Amino acid sequence: MKTKRINNEIQFVVICTGCVLINFFLNSLGIYFGWNLPLDSIATMVIAMVCGYFPGIAVAFFTNLLEMAFEPSLAYVMVINIIIAACTTYFYQKKYFKRIPLIILFVIITSIISASFELLLLLDAGGGIEDAIFKVEGIVPENPFFDSFWGSAYITRLVVHIIDKALSLFVAALIIKFMPDYVRRWLGRFGWQQRPISDEQMAKIQRIAGSKRSVKNRIVVVILAVCVSITVLYLIISHKLFRDITTEEFASQSQSYAKLVANEIDGDLVDIYLEEGDSVSGYKRTLDALTRIYESSPNIEYIYVYQIQKDGAHVVFDVETPESPAQKVGEVVDVDPVLEDEIDELIKGVQLRTFEDNCKYGHLLTTYNPVYDSKRNCVCYACVDIDLDNITAYETHFTYRMLFLGLGFLILAIAWCIWLSKYHLVYPINSIVYRASQFDFSDEESRRKNMDKVRELDIHTGTEIENMYFAFLQVVEESMVNFTYLQIKSEQMNRLQMGLIYVLADLVENRDSSTGDHIRKTAAYVRIILYKMRELGYYEDQLTDIFIEDCIKSAPLHDVGKIQIPDAILNKPGKLTDDEFEIMMTHAQCGADIIQQVIDTLPNSQYLYEAKRIAGGHHEKWDGSGYPKGLAGEDIPLSARVMAVADVFDALISVRVYKKAFSYDDAMNIIEKDAGSHFDPLVADAFLQAKDEVKKVSDEFAEGYKDLHLL
Repeated sequence: MKTKRINNEIQFVVICTGCVLINFFLNSLGIYFGWNLPLDSIATMVIAMVCGYFPGIAVAFFTNLLEMAFEPSLAYVMVINIIIAACTTYFYQKKYFKRIPLIILFVIITSIISASFELLLLLDAGGGIEDAIFKVEGIVPENPFFDSFWGSAYITRLVVHIIDKALSLFVAALIIKFMPDYVRRWLGRFGWQQRPISDEQMAKIQRIAGSKRSVKNRIVVVILAVCVSITVLYLIISHKLFRDITTEEFASQSQSYAKLVANEIDGDLVDIYLEEGDSVSGYKRTLDALTRIYESSPNIEYIYVYQIQKDGAHVVFDVETPESPAQKVGEVVDVDPVLEDEIDELIKGVQLRTFEDNCKYGHLLTTYNPVYDSKRNCVCYACVDIDLDNITAYETHFTYRMLFLGLGFLILAIAWCIWLSKYHLVYPINSIVYRASQFDFSDEESRRKNMDKVRELDIHTGTEIENMYFAFLQVVEESMVNFTYLQIKSEQMNRLQMGLIYVLADLVENRDSSTGDHIRKTAAYVRIILYKMRELGYYEDQLTDIFIEDCIKSAPLHDVGKIQIPDAILNKPGKLTDDEFEIMMTHAQCGADIIQQVIDTLPNSQYLYEAKRIAGGHHEKWDGSGYPKGLAGEDIPLSARVMAVADVFDALISVRVYKKAFSYDDAMNIIEKDAGSHFDPLVADAFLQAKDEVKKVSDEFAEGYKDLHLL
C-alpha cells in the first residue's frame, strides 16, 4: 500500500510538472513570435477538467512561479490563472461546456476577471504603464470613453483576453476530445487514496453522510478562517512595513535634496539677496539650479529657502511650481505652525529633524537644512517638501500586488487542504460508512458479495484511516463467521419454538374432537391473505416482512384459550345454551391472558405480542358486534381481522359435531356477504381474490396432507 501511495504521488508531481512546462513553453512561444497572447492556461484547463480543482490550481500557481523567474511582475497576476483554473473545473464538472451560450459566458467572465485584475495592478503605478499593455491595432473603436488611457487600455486587454481564453478553451477541448479513455481514467485517479467512486455512488454516500454535519465542511470553515486571518495579518504587517520603509525612504530623499539645495547657495550672498532682490549677480543662476533639482524628481512638491527671524520667515529663494507661483525674494511669510515652538532654535541655526506636516499646501514631508556662510554662521535654511500623497499611490499599488499575491497563495492553500481532507479523510470514511450501511446479512451469498465490495474500496491513505479500514475489514470478517454461527443457532431455535407452538396448539386442538387440522389450515389461509393484501396495496405501511412472519408464526395459537373450556362444552354435539356460549366466548380473553404470561417470561419474543392480539381479537367483528371487547373497524388489530376470515372460512367448510360442512362456494359466498359487517372489507376482498390458492390448500388438507411447507 505504501508503494502504491508513493507511486501515485510521484505520478501526480510528474504530470503537474509536465503541464507547467507546457504552459511555460506556449507562453514563451507566443512572446517569441509576438502574438501578444499569454497562451499559458491551455494545460491548466486540461488538467483542471480531468483532475479537478487542486491539480488545476496547482498547475496555474507553479506556471506563474516559473514565469516569475524571467518576469517578476507575473507573480502578481498568478491569481488570474488560478481563478481561470477554478472556473474551468466548475464549468466542466457541471457539464456547462456542452452548451454554446455557457461557453461564451465562461470566456467573457474569465476575460473580464483577467483584464480587471491587470488594470488594478497598473492603477497608479507610475510611469511606464503604457509599455506594460499590449496594443491591438484597429480593435478599439472611436469613442469619447476610449480617449482616456484607462478606457482604451481596458478594452484592449479585454479583447486580447477574449481571444486568448477562447483559443485556449478550444485547444483544451480538442485535447480532451481526442484523449484516450484509459488516459482520462488514469488522470482522473489522481488524488484518490482508494478505488475511485462514481458520481452515482458519491450522491448516495453524501445522502447517507449528510452535508450539514460533514467533516469536510468543518475542515473547510476552519482552514478558510485560518488562511483568511493569516492573509489579513500578512497584508496589515506588509502594509505597515511598506509605509514605514517608504516614509523613511522619502525622508532620506528629502534630506538629500535639501543638502543639494544648500550646496547650491552661497551663504555670504544671502543677506545681499534679501536687501537687493533677484537683480544681484548669480541669483538667477542659483534659482535655475534649484529649479533643475525640483524637476529631477516627481516626489518633490516644493523647494524654497527661508531666513528665519523674529518677525517670520524671509524668502530668499522660492521655486515656482504649476500649482503655486513663486514668492518674491525678501517677502516675509508666517513660519510653519509646526515650527512655532522651535523658532528660537531655527534662529540659532540648529539642524532640525525631518517632520510631517498636513497643511493647506498638502500632506508634506519637510526637511530644513541649514545654509552656512564662510564663517560657519547659519544664514538661512534650504527647505524641501516631499508630497506624501505619492506614498498613498505607492501604497495602493503595493497593496493591490500583495493582495493578489496573497490571494494566489490563499486559494492554493485552501484548495490543497480541501483536496487532502476529501481524498485522505472524507471520502475514505464516508465510503466505509456507506458500505457498512449497505451491508446485507440476510444470507451467505449476500454477505459474501458485500464483503467483496468492502475489500474493493482498497483504501491506502497511509494514515490512521487506512489502519481503521483494515481493522473494519477484520471486524466484518469475524462478524460474518460469528453471524453464520448465530444464524444456524437461531434457525434451530426458531424450529424448536415452532415445534413447541404446534405441540401446544395440537394439545388444545386434540381436546376438540371436531376441529381436525384447523391450526394448520388457518395458518395457511392467514399467509395467503397477508401476501395477497400486500400485492393489492392494502395496508402497505403495516404489511412488513416482520409483521407477516409474526402473524403466520403466531396464527396456530389463536385458540389456545380453549384449554380452559370444559370438555363437555367444547365437544357438545348440539347447540350450546346461552350460559354455555358465554363460557365458550371466554376462550378469546383466556388465550390473550395465557400468552401475556408467556410474554412476561420471554419479553423479547416479538411474535408473541401479535399472538396475543390474534387470540384476543379474532372473534371481534368489523361492525362492533363481536367479542370479547366489542371492538369495531380498525380498532381491531389487523392480524386479528385477518385471522377472523381464515377462522370462519375453515369452520364453514369443516365438519363439526354440531353441523355439516358447507361447500367451498357457499363458504366463499358467506365471506363475501359478511364483508363490511363481520369482516374487514379489504381483508375479505384479498381472501376472495386469492380463492384459487385457498382452494388448493383446502383440497390438499382434505386429501390428508399436513406438511408444514404449506405454511
